[in-house]
Amino acid sequence: MRWPRASEFEAPLSTLKGIGQKLEELAAEAGVSTVLHLLWRIPGSYSEAPDRARLADLEPGVPASVTVEVVSSRRVRVRRRGLSVVEARVADDSGQTKAVWFNRHWVLDQLTPGRSLVLEGRLEKKGFVVSEHGPSGPEEQNPRPRHPAGGEIGPARWRSWAKQAGELAGDLADPLPSQL
Repeated sequence: MRWPRASEFEAPLSTLKGIGQKLEELAAEAGVSTVLHLLWRIPGSYSEAPDRARLADLEPGVPASVTVEVVSSRRVRVRRRGLSVVEARVADDSGQTKAVWFNRHWVLDQLTPGRSLVLEGRLEKKGFVVSEHGPSGPEEQNPRPRHPAGGEIGPARWRSWAKQAGELAGDLADPLPSQL
């Protein structure tokens, strides 16, 4: 038998994987300072992932999801202040294209050659503009929760943290009486 460990829910967010002091401060500005606060941050909506497509079948401007392998990546220098651009050459069995991330310079560390990713976005003149990405692997959750952005923290990061906190939720004591 497992007994509830309520102390885990009063723990600071930094106890979760991937949350350091800076992110913990940003989350506190958004009103989330403990794991329990995070559990109460309910998704604003749910959405279906776009159908998977091959690179050769992409239509300009139509939202799509593709499973690709990273061929190469680089950070692009731009003149416009406050704008960062990361580009990657990605490929699947139907061909190659350029994938583009705007204002997400940190993604460059994840774009190692040979890595397999699932990208969501739209094909545009500058390439496949990525709105979300993640590792390819077991089927992802569908419908997916859409957590609202909070301060400088994006929805994907909130979703990742909520998943970790949800795994701890089995240890929470049920607030309803057992008769109910």
